[in-house]
Amino acid sequence: MKNKKLDAAFYANADVLDVAKQLLGKVLVSEYEGNICSGLIVETEAYRTPDDMSNHAVRFAHTKRGRDMVSKPGTAYVYYCRRHPLFNVCVSDENSGNCVLIRAIEPLSGIELMQLRREKITNARQLTNGPGKFTRALGITVEKTHHVDLCAEDAPIYICDIALHDFEIETSRRIRVEGAGRIADERMWRFYTKGNKFVSELNYKWKNWDNIM
Repeated sequence: MKNKKLDAAFYANADVLDVAKQLLGKVLVSEYEGNICSGLIVETEAYRTPDDMSNHAVRFAHTKRGRDMVSKPGTAYVYYCRRHPLFNVCVSDENSGNCVLIRAIEPLSGIELMQLRREKITNARQLTNGPGKFTRALGITVEKTHHVDLCAEDAPIYICDIALHDFEIETSRRIRVEGAGRIADERMWRFYTKGNKFVSELNYKWKNWDNIM
């Protein structure tokens, strides 16, 4: 898989919405403690500057969290949300603050280890169908993964371009950005693979936080 790793040019695309769509169908790979796990990216969300108040680089511009998002393309931006590590990729250019949140993956390899990391969850769909679920399944944490260069030769986590099958892209409002204001809430910047059972939620409204994360 490493031979087909996405390079910095892919992430340097100025159009963060385009990157969010292009990441669908790519394969996210983690190599921690000598163990390889991977999954097909099936759901993403785009976060753009300068007027998107749900983007940490805008909302928290004068804090460490906001400054951490202003990184070179292909850098991992990982933060905890209610104990869940969320995995983002910085895109466009190193001063933009644009990023893409990976929301869900379809497991491909290392599934037994993923189940152990997720406390022996055996329901295949529940293993990685949320932004906090797949990160734990892949061993992603803030301590190990934040600010990793996904394009580096020795990166413990990276994304590959592997043609597995064709798919259609669906769009919706992003999930859980209501506190950022009406405009942010209404933007159709969530993209997912049509009909894939590992998408976190077909409807952007939900009742239980843990079900979606």
